[in-house]
Formats: sequence, C-alpha cells, structure tokens
Amino acid sequence: VVKAYAKAIREGRWRLVPDPILVTPDDEMINGAHRCQAVILAHRSIPVMICWDADPSIFDLIDGVHRRTASQFIAGANAMMKAAASRITLWYDHNFELTLSVSSPKYDTHQLLEEAAAREHAFDAMAIPARMTYDYTSIQPSLALAVYAIAYDGGYEEEVRDFVDAIAHPANHPDDTPAHLLTARYNRQSRRMRRRDPGEDWMMLVRAFN
Repeated sequence: VVKAYAKAIREGRWRLVPDPILVTPDDEMINGAHRCQAVILAHRSIPVMICWDADPSIFDLIDGVHRRTASQFIAGANAMMKAAASRITLWYDHNFELTLSVSSPKYDTHQLLEEAAAREHAFDAMAIPARMTYDYTSIQPSLALAVYAIAYDGGYEEEVRDFVDAIAHPANHPDDTPAHLLTARYNRQSRRMRRRDPGEDWMMLVRAFN
C-alpha cells in the first residue's frame, strides 16, 4: 500500500480525499500512517486534511490495515460498478497491455479515481443500459458499462441504446441481429452456469456491438 501511494505521489496523481489524518489529544495518530510513510518514501509533500483531538475510541471503527478501494471515494450511485468499470476502461486505454481477468490488470486507487472522474458523464448515462445487459445476458454490469462508456465518449450513445433495446426486446428485431444472437448465446443454461471469463465476455460484447 505504501509503495503504491508513494508511486502515485511521485507521478503527481495523488488526490485530496475526504479521509482525514486523525490525531488524538495525546498526539497519537490513529489514521493516516500509510500516507505519512508514503510521503517520506516519495520525498514529496501532499495536501491532507487533519482532524486534531480525535476520540481514541473510534480507532476500532477505522478500517486500519485494510486496503481502501476506489469505490469508497466515488460519490453518487453505482460507485462499485463505476470503480470496476474504470479498471476495464484503463485496460482499454493502455492498449490491452495485460490479459483481462477477474484479478488483472490492477491499477492503484488514484488511477481508478481519475478514470472514474474522466468518464463520469458516460458512466452515469450508460449505467441503466449496462444493468439491462446483465439482466438479459449475465454479462457483468461493470464490463458492459466499460464498453458502453467508451462508445458513449466516442459519440455512439444512440447506437448503444438501440443495441440494448435489441437485447431487451429481441422479438422486435430480426433473429439474426448481433444483439439477438448474443442474448440467445448467453441465455443457454450451460453459459449462465459457467465460470465468468471477463476477457471472453469483453470480446463477445464488443463484437456484437460493432
């Protein structure tokens, strides 16, 4: 965690987050140790909020040694879905540098927050279509959100909405439309029960949409 924070600080990607450093009346710091260690390691200063005279009894309520996730700092609805989608859009932006899987690639919290902020409008606009896609295909909503947000930012909002309408209402479209075929493929019992493969789901969804 400290090395990741220090890397973000050195690269100028650190953002002020609403998570203050807590100092008790006895000058004991009960929150913020990782940030302080990262500042020392990076040899740089960062902006922070400090809460003096913090109640020592709240220490047990702090997530302490647990790694904070980007979704904790994303405001509004669908924070977890946006954080997960940000990892996928970063993977896309980095030209698919690693294989997409449940645990890879990994980006630090500040990279994810920057990406979520950059794609905020796209994520908000495409959240419902992403959830509809999941309802009818079982493709994870975060992955669908990433695909649709990229398309939205490219000027293809109407195409996304038409595509998702075909997924949700196949009877209104020819049987050989890509969206109809995608829905049929994913609704097979064997596929709904299979282990998730984000890389394969990405490929199938992108191919159908394109």
